[in-house]
Amino acid sequence: MPRLLIVIDEFTELLAEDSTIAELLSRVGRLGRSLGIHLLLSTQRLEDGRLHGLEAHLSYRIALRTFTAAESRLAIGSPDAAELPMRPGSGILAVGGIRQHF
Repeated sequence: MPRLLIVIDEFTELLAEDSTIAELLSRVGRLGRSLGIHLLLSTQRLEDGRLHGLEAHLSYRIALRTFTAAESRLAIGSPDAAELPMRPGSGILAVGGIRQHF
């Protein structure tokens, strides 16, 4: 079965413009996996409460270096991304409760 990957850059800006988008993305996340539809959402700044219930449909999270430990906690659930080295390409992949540095 073919797969469809929907990529939305700066999705928090999209959510700020139209709150109905959150419900649509939630439905795609909930029903899409069984149909081979997957979401890739990215943003530079993740604000508390801005995911509007999408958390349950996000299997993986990737964080590059964040400015603060609080931003890191919002992105991956730990302060680790604020302590990443300044070199390009450093990041953390969070899957469930497991975090892998790369």
